[in-house]
Amino acid sequence: MSAEGQPNSVHDLAATFRPPGAADPCDGNRSPRVLLFSHRGLDGLLSRSITCEFEDVICEIDDVTLVAPARPPVFQWRNRFANQIGKHLPMTWSPGLGRIPIDHDYDLFLAVAELPADLSALSSMPDWRRRCRRAICWLEELWPGQLRHFRGYGRLLSQFDHVVLNCNYAVEPLGAAIGTECHYLPPGVDAIRFCPYPDPAPRGIHVYSLGRRAPMTHEALLRHCERERLWYVHDTVNIHQPKQTDNLQSHRKLVANTAKRSRYFVANVAKIDQRFGIAAEQEVGSRFFEGAAAGAVMFGEPPDTEVFRNLFDWPDAVVRVPYDSVEAPAMLAELDRDPGRLSRIRRDNVANSLLRHDWLHRWRKLLELAGLDPTPAFYQRESRLCELAELAASQPEPS
Repeated sequence: MSAEGQPNSVHDLAATFRPPGAADPCDGNRSPRVLLFSHRGLDGLLSRSITCEFEDVICEIDDVTLVAPARPPVFQWRNRFANQIGKHLPMTWSPGLGRIPIDHDYDLFLAVAELPADLSALSSMPDWRRRCRRAICWLEELWPGQLRHFRGYGRLLSQFDHVVLNCNYAVEPLGAAIGTECHYLPPGVDAIRFCPYPDPAPRGIHVYSLGRRAPMTHEALLRHCERERLWYVHDTVNIHQPKQTDNLQSHRKLVANTAKRSRYFVANVAKIDQRFGIAAEQEVGSRFFEGAAAGAVMFGEPPDTEVFRNLFDWPDAVVRVPYDSVEAPAMLAELDRDPGRLSRIRRDNVANSLLRHDWLHRWRKLLELAGLDPTPAFYQRESRLCELAELAASQPEPS
């Protein structure tokens, strides 16, 4: 580190933010080939725990230098101002992170951004394009209606070789706007962390409702679970306000441990409470991948799209319950009367998640775009996913 406390190179930051189990990028036996820019150190938003999980898995299965700048004192107001510039002017402005030198060449630069505003932080590494053979941006949330406020960010994204999006409806209009290849890549999950096997815990939680919820359904579940002395786990804070944590990994472990101890799991179209706005473009949110990987029986209103049907193409992947319906408790009681069906749903959800929706499968697509081969650690994780899938398919959970 420099005398002023600023990093001398990306290796200074990598040493601070390397996830448990990740390879040391300074290990003399091999050189990191991926430079990964993360926002995990900047605001602690709970929503970032999902991309943080993705980054941690990638650091375990590839040779990665993870750069995650810490939040400087001036970051909040500078970032707000930088966001306004990026929306309305054909430029971006630094949110005050300082300069992070890149001290050697990489095969791939991957920038993981939850929102377009995150892209302003790339100004801290002005050499990222020159020092990296290929560059990919994973932009988690961008809706077509937001493109009119995208002037500076569009110019920045045009420097990447590929942009991948979790919002399918934005792929075509964004590609036309920036002239860069854009691709849909669905969310994923650490399927090993969420997997209830090899030692399934009792499912003492009746229903787990995470994030946005339907008011009438919520009240009906509250009354039913109180009357029947069942455990209903749900958020008690304002679900429409940004929430923060001081440890993204701990929050993610809590979600996984709660989900795989839950019988039922609420999953709906992304931002379903805005169905007359952006939710009219039905996207597949993270809830479906979390609930399935944990072996919970998911219920709710999934997207009525080919994308969703291709991702979750096994029977009863989601038991359809109309959004904001007071009939949810009765429908769950009907399911409880068919334990054989419930056991099949759980096994299918877990096995399919392990074989298709682990972060490894998303990383495989990014490696293909970058023209890179998987590492030995990649194949080791793939083998473990297959072992757990065979176990889930053959061994029902204890009743």
